[in-house]
Amino acid sequence: MSTQTDYGDGALASSSFWLHQYASLLLFLLLVSASFVLVRAVRRTDGFGFLKVAARTVAYGTLALTVAMVVVGFGDHDGLVQRPYLAVLFGWPILAAAIAPRR
Repeated sequence: MSTQTDYGDGALASSSFWLHQYASLLLFLLLVSASFVLVRAVRRTDGFGFLKVAARTVAYGTLALTVAMVVVGFGDHDGLVQRPYLAVLFGWPILAAAIAPRR
């Protein structure tokens, strides 16, 4: 049995809970937006054609998953979706910087 509280409409949720929720949403939207900025930067880079495709795929994929998690959710499987999503969202810029061609 799960001990997590489902706040539903938020009647019993504390203000710090909602502050965390909205601050997290804002930060994730900024990270997803930054992935589109990375797409523009990679487009101008010579070499590594797959890097351009991968950057675009990550940007649109994370945007779609963010919208899906906020609007629909994945029920009991939220954690299974969130973990790879977070790994890609936080790890992709680091990996892209590591494998980008050097001049």
